[in-house]
Amino acid sequence: MLRISGFGPGRTALSGLLLIAAVLAVLRGVAPIWIRRHINDRPASVNGYKWDVADVDLRLLRLAYDLEGVTLRKEGLAVPVFRSGKMTSTIRFKSLFHGPVLADAEAFHPELNLTLNPGKRRSKKPLDWARLLHRLTLFRLSGFTIHQGEVHIRDLSESPPVELSAEDVHIEAEHLFRGGADSSEWAGLKSDGLFMGSGRFVLDTRLRPESGTPVFEIDFTLKGMDLKAMSRAVEAYAGMAVEKGRLDLDVRARASGGRYKGQVHSKLHDFGLMKMPGKDKSFAKALEEKAARVAGRILEWKTEKNEAEGKGPPKLDFSGEFPAEVTDSWSMSEYVLKEAFRKGLKP
Repeated sequence: MLRISGFGPGRTALSGLLLIAAVLAVLRGVAPIWIRRHINDRPASVNGYKWDVADVDLRLLRLAYDLEGVTLRKEGLAVPVFRSGKMTSTIRFKSLFHGPVLADAEAFHPELNLTLNPGKRRSKKPLDWARLLHRLTLFRLSGFTIHQGEVHIRDLSESPPVELSAEDVHIEAEHLFRGGADSSEWAGLKSDGLFMGSGRFVLDTRLRPESGTPVFEIDFTLKGMDLKAMSRAVEAYAGMAVEKGRLDLDVRARASGGRYKGQVHSKLHDFGLMKMPGKDKSFAKALEEKAARVAGRILEWKTEKNEAEGKGPPKLDFSGEFPAEVTDSWSMSEYVLKEAFRKGLKP
């Protein structure tokens, strides 16, 4: 019987393992380069947004890869819209055997800079965030999570602009892929964090991406907000120059067919307006300040009265129609929260 030395069963198994190890080593070395180039070198942007990734680290056993030095820029803006030292894209193992391959993305300690434009400068084409994030995952995006993020908002619709911020922000978006077993009638986003270094907030939003016109629901709570910490926003949105005050806000609203309807529950404690010099004040300005002071006192009185009687916070219904330039779910959500804030402070 002919035997060839060196090719017994043990050697064959070892050779196979060495071959697999070699393939994995090559894949680990080549794949990160290809992924980085695939993300950075794609010429087309999404509504003027484009990603830049500094480095990629492949994690084969987890079916994942890490992105380092991730930056999202928008044409015409000097400050990056998003940046994170590390992001992870992970394939859902079960999706390898059933339907399209799905992936989840996570960002750690990111910074998000949002610019809210006045209506006349708003893009007519809404941004598809799921499509934008798909550039990073390479597969169909299912869920996206932000851990301990910072959010900075600059509202250019007011003059001078309103600057807002939130820290220790956790965001979890789900059902972003529209189709297959992972799909749902609603896509959802949940978020919580610390607003302006003072109030704790929780935001729960659900929307129907397939509807012809935006359909969404918002549930928003803000507890223990120091109004002085956001005095510029209070002045811009509610017409009050606040010196002190603590606000609790609870908003529930629904939008469809270009209209919105909801309820605001608000509590106000230790309220006071700034004492402005009166000699150069016009009659209209003095009247406006008087109305703001009265509105604040009424809300504070209602809060104390309801608490003394063991009742819930004052409730206010609000509804309306979106302006013509407010056309997508993002800008509509922004508009509803602004209106709820105005109503909550000025019942």
